[in-house]
Amino acid sequence: RILQKEESLDKKLDNIEHKEEALHRKEADLAQSREKIEALYEKQMAELERISGMTFEEAKNILLTNVEQEIRHETAIMVKEME
Repeated sequence: RILQKEESLDKKLDNIEHKEEALHRKEADLAQSREKIEALYEKQMAELERISGMTFEEAKNILLTNVEQEIRHETAIMVKEME
C-alpha cells in the first residue's frame, strides 16, 4: 500500500516536472516573441519618422496642438449657441 502511494507520488512529481518544463519553454517563446514585436515596433516608428520627416515628439506636438484648436473651436460654438 505504501509502495502504491510512493508510485503515485512519483507519477505526480514527474507530471509536475513536465508541466514546469513546458511552462519554461513557453516563457522563453514569449520572451522571444516580445523581442521580435519590440524590434518591429521600433523599425516601424523609424520608418514613420523617415516618411513624415518628423520625430515622434514633433508629430505628437502637432497632434496635440490640432486637438487643442479643435476643442477651442467646439467650445466657442457651444458658447455662441448658449447666448
